[in-house]
Amino acid sequence: MSVNLSVNRKLIREYFECLSKGQTTVTEAFGKQVISDLLAHWKDGGEPKQGILAYIIIGVLLFSLLISPFITFLLVVVTFVLFLAKIEKSRSIILPVDDRQIDQWLLEDKRKLFDKAPNELDVIVVGESEDTPELLNVVMNQKHPIELSSGFTLTDEEKKSWGILIRDRDYFVEKGLDGKTRYSIHVFLNIFLCRNFLTYYKCYWNFLRGEEILVETGEYLYDTIVSINTHESSLSSLANGEGKKLIMKKKVLRISTTDGKEIEFPALSDIRVSDESSDGNNSLTVKDAAHIIRERIRERRIDLQIVKPFDADD
Repeated sequence: MSVNLSVNRKLIREYFECLSKGQTTVTEAFGKQVISDLLAHWKDGGEPKQGILAYIIIGVLLFSLLISPFITFLLVVVTFVLFLAKIEKSRSIILPVDDRQIDQWLLEDKRKLFDKAPNELDVIVVGESEDTPELLNVVMNQKHPIELSSGFTLTDEEKKSWGILIRDRDYFVEKGLDGKTRYSIHVFLNIFLCRNFLTYYKCYWNFLRGEEILVETGEYLYDTIVSINTHESSLSSLANGEGKKLIMKKKVLRISTTDGKEIEFPALSDIRVSDESSDGNNSLTVKDAAHIIRERIRERRIDLQIVKPFDADD
């Protein structure tokens, strides 16, 4: 099945919507809402809304305890059984398409974006058996292409500024039935190392619509690159208003130039899923990319030193 078919884009949306609705049970959502309301009531002294029901339930349990401890025990058991039944029901989510198919469609999108990047940047990728033309725009790192991709998350503040570009109904961060976190918005970065310059193609990808957002291209001479940094941090953020918390690890590749500009790529992984970082579709890491770029810049500077004419007056 081709991901370009409109019916399959609809299936991708239904997949995320189904996970969004099924991940949190009605009981769990209500319980979190009550607790949040009670905390706000105790902290700010306002009148409780949903939390008033918690006071009523506690009052009923205390009253039943005075009448008969056995009745109280039965009430607690019945409530617990109903809660477990709700959770079990939520686990039997029927998805319109399975997790593997979603991954295959994302891989198809990724490959098409990376394959079109050379034409967008006007660079030449030659095969290993071909003679390398003496052209400046020949890609020198074709054996180790720098292709980075990552799911994309937004904080509540960022959602406000990105609202024009990413509609709320297009933004999902959900855990699949296999436990792996999946995203409806991705960031892609393709870097080509040519003879004396670096060029890149970067975009944000709306997986639900098959559309690029904020396409960015750039070209920098190696001599203008002053630093290549990697940074790693852990962060947590709320995925939606229901209080679901994501615990993420963020790795950033940052390339700075003499004119103060930066190429930045953020890579995310859910640190609760041990095998997610070893996904075969994302074999090149931020650390690997930085190493490849540094090696090319070192080679370039050594070559310049070798061919630079000797001046006896220096």
